[in-house]
Amino acid sequence: MPAAKNRNKKEDTTNTINTAEFGRKYYDVLDVYTNKVISKLVENSNEINVSREAIQKIGNILNEETIHAKNWGFDQLIKVLKG
Repeated sequence: MPAAKNRNKKEDTTNTINTAEFGRKYYDVLDVYTNKVISKLVENSNEINVSREAIQKIGNILNEETIHAKNWGFDQLIKVLKG
């Protein structure tokens, strides 16, 4: 019997997730990650011999791919949550 209770409790909490807030947090995580990668590239640009122009182009690519990952990833996470 306790196993059934735990399963029902898990299902109840899964259904009460605020998807809007979840999505905002997910987007924030991806934005922070992208910004940290770009910052690391800038910090190490001399060491890895990458120009500022190249870093800007890489940053644009990262930002574009982050936008795609936000949409695709959020859809995937919501599918899992809805089970």
